Amino acid sequence: MKKVFIILLTAVAGFTACKGPAGRDGKTRAFTILGNAWELIGGPNEIGSYYSCLVEFPELDDVIYNEGIIVCYYEHLDELGDLVLSPMPYSTYDMYTNDRDEEVQVSINYSYTVSSGYIEFRLAYSDFYTSDFPPPSKCFFRVSVVY
Repeated sequence: MKKVFIILLTAVAGFTACKGPAGRDGKTRAFTILGNAWELIGGPNEIGSYYSCLVEFPELDDVIYNEGIIVCYYEHLDELGDLVLSPMPYSTYDMYTNDRDEEVQVSINYSYTVSSGYIEFRLAYSDFYTSDFPPPSKCFFRVSVVY
């Protein structure tokens, strides 16, 4: 019985000791990326090519980067027209007519990377159709950090 009590006491002490810096617990920031802000990485339709947009995110300091949790959402309208947040990476599909007049399905993939002070949003198309599809005129993202 004494061993069970010691294990229980140790577990409770361990869980209550997991606190971050006082007064800091999390924040959310919205980003709107315009079509002309995207940069093509790689050549048009080149294998591995994608669009990138690197933005400053000063709230993402070294403490958050090293000790926090960073989650990014793609904000868009669903099939019913309701505004929704989809966790990234996020993939969706669309149909288009190629240069041979064939109806083709393309996947659109949104992802992100982070570094201290910055977040990079990425947009990639299946089969790397970067010359066939320019980036959308506006993309909306929401970033939440917990620390």
